[in-house]
Amino acid sequence: MQLIDKTSGFLGKPAKRLMANAGNTIFRQLKKDFALKGKRIVVVCGSGNNGGDGLEAVRLLLEKGNSAKAVLVNGKPKTKAADEVYRKLVKKFPGSVGGKFSDIDEADLIIDAVFGTGFSGSVKGKYKETITKMNKAKGKKVSIDIPSGFDCSRKDNKFFVKADVVYYLHAIKKGSERFSKKKILGIGIPKEAENIVLPSQIKFGKRKPTSHKRDNGVITIVAGSSTYPGAAMLTANAARAAFRTGTDLVIAACPKKVAWLLNLKQPEIISRKLKGNYLSKEHEKEILELMNKSDCAVIGPGITRNKRTTETVRELVKKSKGKIVLDADAIRAVKGMKFNDKVLLTPHATEFENCFGRKLPNNYSKKLKLVKETARKHNCVILLKGALDIISDGKKAVFNATGNSGMTSGGTGDVLAGLCGAFAAENTLYDAACYAAFVNGYAGDNLFKEKAYGLIASDLIDELPVVIRKLTKGIK
Repeated sequence: MQLIDKTSGFLGKPAKRLMANAGNTIFRQLKKDFALKGKRIVVVCGSGNNGGDGLEAVRLLLEKGNSAKAVLVNGKPKTKAADEVYRKLVKKFPGSVGGKFSDIDEADLIIDAVFGTGFSGSVKGKYKETITKMNKAKGKKVSIDIPSGFDCSRKDNKFFVKADVVYYLHAIKKGSERFSKKKILGIGIPKEAENIVLPSQIKFGKRKPTSHKRDNGVITIVAGSSTYPGAAMLTANAARAAFRTGTDLVIAACPKKVAWLLNLKQPEIISRKLKGNYLSKEHEKEILELMNKSDCAVIGPGITRNKRTTETVRELVKKSKGKIVLDADAIRAVKGMKFNDKVLLTPHATEFENCFGRKLPNNYSKKLKLVKETARKHNCVILLKGALDIISDGKKAVFNATGNSGMTSGGTGDVLAGLCGAFAAENTLYDAACYAAFVNGYAGDNLFKEKAYGLIASDLIDELPVVIRKLTKGIK
């Protein structure tokens, strides 16, 4: 639901509008289910968007002449959308916010808007005290979206609000079988917002106890130029991402000077040291041999736009028999080409427009359609990187909503390319693109809580095993 909410924002339904819709639909449902006139209503609000939904309901209850108060468990709202609702409510009804915990005991109707579906773990401190008080109160209890304290990712929930009815927003949530009385309330989320990569879709190949080197992925990375020493670092980012995803072997074909630097940076990489300063025609046979013996090849980190390199990349793509991931300058090199459904491109908006000669619209629905049309026309898979990623193989198209604006530092695109290569070793290119985009973005979202805009590519790489462990057990 967090991912769906985020996607809705890009599709023209931001949190502010959804919150207004939620408050309105909650109010209307309360009118249907309860005789509100003369009732003492207390809405218990947390500091997130679930609390904002509750505050919006308070405003509407008061506007319609009902007796309603909001009790804030942890002070003022912490999210932008909820804070805006709070300010409007306080301005119009100054005495409506800041009720005492004792008001819960005296209420005829208690609305639980403390935690939403984002809650996980155990309830502590003031929150535990509040939920205990709600459960002991005699008034009827309605939980918004999920009973507060209920962790949707667990089966052993014991401490949560014992609601008489649960109002699920947009869709029923995992664990709903525990509650006999429940209703689903629409809040205006576009149907298209559900067209996203979900953690439950991501599959990791199970290793046999007898597996050995080469059984779990071999990737060739074609990269670098001697005039760009940083290429060694970019190649290492891609390689390390592949290793951290479980790939057995990474072979890097690079100009000699870059290859030596790469070995110092990442000794686990097997480097093929090519003569000269750039990738060129003389290396074609050697590189093709490596590519055809690998499960997937990644071409692009630091190769530059040298004319001989561009020509070589086009030939490698034409002649290779296996899967290929193209990133950075490799995308520019294949401008206008059509492929054999064995190629995945990972462009950002400018690279997409340069490669395919199509201007991307601002509207995300139209953008999804264009990416799908382009993938079909060029017979490839496209992972269009952006605030909301778009992935298509020409038949299917999906959004990826993980990731954040802290992931703009140099090298993060190479991490994504390495992830694509690693996942492509055991999956279709379309699935590999979906998995890589989700995992990369989810790692970034985890790190942003601590690193904010100081997040760098190497942080992402070290976070990958943590994310993969969470995914294999179910994200909590």
